[in-house]
This record gives sequence, structure tokens and C-alpha cells, in this order.
Amino acid sequence: MIVTLILMFSVLLQLAAAIMAFRLIPLTGKRTAWSFIALALMLMAMRRGVPLIRMLSGDTIIQPDLSAELIALVISLLMVVGISRIAPIFTESKRAESQRKTAIGALRESERQWRITFDATNNAIWLLDKEQRVLQSNKTAEKFFNRPYGEFIGKYCWEIVHGTAQPIPECPLLRARKSLRRETMELQIGEGWFEVMVDPVLDKAGKYEGAVHAVSDITERKLAEEELDRVNRVLAVVSQINQIVVRTREQNKLFAETCRIAVEYGKFRMAWVGLSDEQDKMIKPVAWDGFEEGYLTRIKKISVLDIPEGRGPTGTAIREGKHFCCNDIANDPIMAPWREEALQRGYRSSIALPIILSNRIIGAFSIYADKPFFFNEDEITLLDEVISNINYALETMESEKKRHQMEDEIRQINEELERRVAERTAELTAKTAELERTNKVFVDREMKMRQLKERIAEMEKQKE
Repeated sequence: MIVTLILMFSVLLQLAAAIMAFRLIPLTGKRTAWSFIALALMLMAMRRGVPLIRMLSGDTIIQPDLSAELIALVISLLMVVGISRIAPIFTESKRAESQRKTAIGALRESERQWRITFDATNNAIWLLDKEQRVLQSNKTAEKFFNRPYGEFIGKYCWEIVHGTAQPIPECPLLRARKSLRRETMELQIGEGWFEVMVDPVLDKAGKYEGAVHAVSDITERKLAEEELDRVNRVLAVVSQINQIVVRTREQNKLFAETCRIAVEYGKFRMAWVGLSDEQDKMIKPVAWDGFEEGYLTRIKKISVLDIPEGRGPTGTAIREGKHFCCNDIANDPIMAPWREEALQRGYRSSIALPIILSNRIIGAFSIYADKPFFFNEDEITLLDEVISNINYALETMESEKKRHQMEDEIRQINEELERRVAERTAELTAKTAELERTNKVFVDREMKMRQLKERIAEMEKQKE
């Protein structure tokens, strides 16, 4: 009976060990090894099961050795315990491997997201080491500098940005390394404007160990700032000329102040006023300011006629009675007669505005800028307002002049009338006095005649 129980426990333990071995296959991934172990355990269970069945069926021939079966039972128990102890090891190992893979996956995803963000930004970004060499570069940098990624790595940033063997004096990287804070600078490369921004990377002790170097394309912002600056300059000209228009009562002073204001407040290279000569149809400068340097005396004379010397901005504005702009003096064919002298003095664009008095074009106000394509629709609209105010001031001056002339004429007429009245009065006074003298003589004669008659009458009475 005891042997039977021992056999039963041995079979059960071996079957349990076989089942546990099969369960280790997905945990360890060792399918072949654990399959063989499980199969061996099942065969051992079958080997114990056969005599057990025969004994349970009443077969008395088989008499298993008690001590051998006890040893087999102990071995079976040890196998179960051993396999059961192996399972947690592989379970923990699999869990750790799973966690490692998850961590690696998360790290790779984080790196992927970082790279996407790193490449998606509109700024060209480099990660620099202590020696200012590029460690990492994003895709935008490739577009900015038209170079593949590999050409950046290991190079100094100034070699890429400035094409120099040494950093430039105002290098923000050198300043950031010294100040240990963000440093920036703006620079122009070709027709584009860029902002370089450097943030130092510090170690735990606060010492410099590298930097983040970013280059931003600020061309649009700079163009907007330049446009705003141009508009503000022209607005300042409008404001100042409006004040001059109110205060000035003399034409030449108005022209001189207008040129001064255009240069001083509008920051234009040069400005001048020319009036048309009705006889020779040439334009005579009467006022100018700025960097003129003999330009108005050395250039070919400007005509108001439709000839090469009259097809520039000034002649055309006078001839057509509206503003005329040349935004590219260096290449515009209409400026051929004056181009060389203009470019020598830094004139790159020009506009002329007609001066109108009493519905007659008498000249033009011409302005020169030191940049090509300076005059756009906004600036031209404001300058049209400027010339309108000047023309209004001239009309006011002309009206004032005519009023003064009329007042002078009226005063002269009044003085003439007063003179004539005085002369007539004096003449009448003299004639009145003469008449009074004549009347007195006549009255005296009449009185004497009357007295004589009375005496004659008395004498005749005495004779009687």
C-alpha cells in the first residue's frame, strides 16, 4: 500500500514537472530544450505509471523496491521544486527584458520625436562641443547652407557661416562662452538677413561644455522693419513740411527748407528743386541739400522736352504733370545721360514730383535714395501728399502776393485820389479867396459909388 502511494505521488510529481516544463517554453523562448525535458518527464511518469496500474489491477508479480521508489519520489519532488524555482527566474528575466525593450522603444521614440522636432524647426541648429565643433545638425541647416549633413559634423561653426579660418571679432559664440548666457547677432549674407543665437550648455559645476547654435532667417522681418522705417521717414518729411508750409511766406525759403527736411528727416541722399525756364526749356536748380557734390553742375542739362535729356524723372514729371520714379538708376536706360555721375554719389533710386502754380507746371522736386527700389506705393502716396502741400503753399503765397499787389494798387489809387482832392481843394480855396477879394473890391466900389451918388445928390439939393 505504501509503495502504491509512493508510485502515485511520483507519477503526479513527474506529470506536474512535465506541465511546468511546457509552460517554461513561452517564458524562455527555448522551445526545443524544454520540449525534450517535458517529454522525458512524461516518459518517466509513464514508466512509473505502468507498474502502478498493474499493481492497482491486482497484479502481485510486480513488487517495486520501496527504497528505490522513495529515491524516485525524492527525485521527482526535487525536479518539481527545481523547475518551479526556474520559472520565476525566467519570468523576472522576461519582465526585465520586456521593460528593457519598452525603455529602448521609448528612448527610440523620444529620439525620433526629438529628431522630428529638431529637423522641423525653421532655424538651422547645431549642437557644438567645447571646441566649437559641430556634433549634431538638423535638416534646416542643410537647406540654409546648401550642404549635406556630413559636411557639418566636426567643423567649426565659423567655417560654415562665415567661411573663415578663425571666428569673427563679434562672434556670439565667443561672447556666450565668456558670459555663459545667450548671445545674439544679426548679419547679412547676400540679399538675406540672419540672426545667430547661441545658448551655452553648462555642466553641473556651471562650466562651459558646449553650445546650441541657431541661425534664423529674418529677411522678411528685416524687410518689414525697413519698410516701416521708410514709411516713418517719409511721414516725418510730411509732418515737417506741413509745419514749414504754415510758417513760410517766401518761395525760395520754402524750396530750401523742403530740400533740407527731405535730407534731414527723410534720410535721403540728396534733394533738389528745379524750375523750368520758359525760354530755353531747361530746368534750373534753385535749391538743394544733401550729398550733391557738384552733381547739378556736372550732369547734362535736364530738359522738359521729349528728348533723351528730358526723359529722366525730373523732365518727365514736369512734362507729364505727375510723379515719375526710377527705382534702379544703375540699370534703367532712361538714366543713361546721368548714370555715371549719379552712381558715383551713391544715388540708387530717384523720384521727381511736379511743382504746380496757378494750374501751370513750373518745376519739380527731385529726391534721391541710396538704395535701389526704395520708392513703393506707400512712399509715393505720401510724397504726393508732400508735393500737394507745397503746391498749396505756393498757391497761398501767390494769392497773398496778388492780394498785397491789389492792396498796393488800391493804396496808390487812394493816395492819388487824396492828392488830387488836395490839389482841387487848394485850387478851390485859392479861387475862393480870389473871388472873395474880387467881391470885396466890387463891394468897396459899389459902396464908394453909392457914397458918391449920395454926395452928388446932396450937392444938387444945395444948389437948388
